Amino acid sequence: MKKVLLYGNCQLAQLGRCFFSPYFEVLKPDKYGIEVAEKWHNYVFFPKFALKNEGLQKALNDCDYFLFQHTHNPNFTSSKELYDKCEKPKLCLPNFRLTLNDPELNDKEIKESYRRKAIAEDNYGKDALDLTDWIKSKNERWGEFYQLTENLTAHPSGLYYNKLSKEINRKLSLNLEPLNKDQLYHRKG
Repeated sequence: MKKVLLYGNCQLAQLGRCFFSPYFEVLKPDKYGIEVAEKWHNYVFFPKFALKNEGLQKALNDCDYFLFQHTHNPNFTSSKELYDKCEKPKLCLPNFRLTLNDPELNDKEIKESYRRKAIAEDNYGKDALDLTDWIKSKNERWGEFYQLTENLTAHPSGLYYNKLSKEINRKLSLNLEPLNKDQLYHRKG
């Protein structure tokens, strides 16, 4: 069975739990000596807990695919450092929301998302996946952001996860079942 290493936040944990786990072994932090604080941490190497840990390097060697969000903090192992070391198929995924306390998607947040898109493309080139244009077009078309979020405004809905899972399939030449656009996948546990 193929193994996937996910390095990022709770959005990647949802991908591990709902998208990859039926088809892949999702590498678990606790099996590499990294403590987890919450149940969702079982599906993702959350930078705050992985820190600069030997277990993270071992997991990178063990994986067949490495999916991550851009992380740059002197206390954590940077995603760029891991990316440069990884010889396996890899993909930088976007972080869905940037402003956690604003229920509406605004111009400031879109501009910041484009800035982050440029950083990801500069660091990871063709291995960067971005959905900013898609999010902006959906927001402009519908006039409201609620269809891309669930009841927690910082977290994406099934519609977003459906698009993201299709793009992961396309970029990595996988043939996994995309996440259901009519279900909300982001939940604790």
